[in-house]
Amino acid sequence: MATTIKSGILLKIVPYNQKDGIIKVLFEREIISMISRGILQVNSKNRLNLIEGSVIEFEYFAARLVTSLSKLKTAHLITRYDQQTSFNLIFWPIVLTLLNQLEQTNSELYNFILLLLNFTNETKAIYLFVYLFFLLAKPFGFEMNFHSCVVCDSYKKIIFLDISKGGFVCALHSLEKTELSLLKGFHSLEKSFSEFLETTSQATTLKMLRIFVDLFRLQGIYVPAEIKLFY
Repeated sequence: MATTIKSGILLKIVPYNQKDGIIKVLFEREIISMISRGILQVNSKNRLNLIEGSVIEFEYFAARLVTSLSKLKTAHLITRYDQQTSFNLIFWPIVLTLLNQLEQTNSELYNFILLLLNFTNETKAIYLFVYLFFLLAKPFGFEMNFHSCVVCDSYKKIIFLDISKGGFVCALHSLEKTELSLLKGFHSLEKSFSEFLETTSQATTLKMLRIFVDLFRLQGIYVPAEIKLFY
């Protein structure tokens, strides 16, 4: 049987029995689980390369049936986050907790996670979380609209953010108003991460983070309490 070789991000390792484990991997366009034989043994070669949150080259036998598991053959560590910093020891467990609740993904989210591995500016952590939540919304099933009215799709007279309805609301469909800086901040998310980072103040970003955390928790998604350490 031919093997598949591609890079992905290891999300978690779950013991299957005394010797074997099941690993969950985030690839660019899919999330799959595969069984890794002997991974829990002390002399396992693959175990040394299987570090949660790391980019790894996986060689595996792909499952033929939806109900069966792929089987890992070899794993080669490519890159990992720095586990010596106190920031990463708090930041990455939160990221992995969120990612492990996903059943689907996309290339934009995958590429942003790769960016996180090389992002060393700790003062921008709240920006990273806000953009991550924005990208996670679609895979979790509640894509946001931060460019037009969610009621009539109009681009004119956007005055209110109703996050529970999925985004912006225009003056014809709301009597409430949201401060302009917040509207601009959320709108910048749809442009690019760099645009959001360069044009949104820290005070506004903090408000956006609280809004996203509340939304995700209302949707039944577990957000670790440790995220409060960042705001």
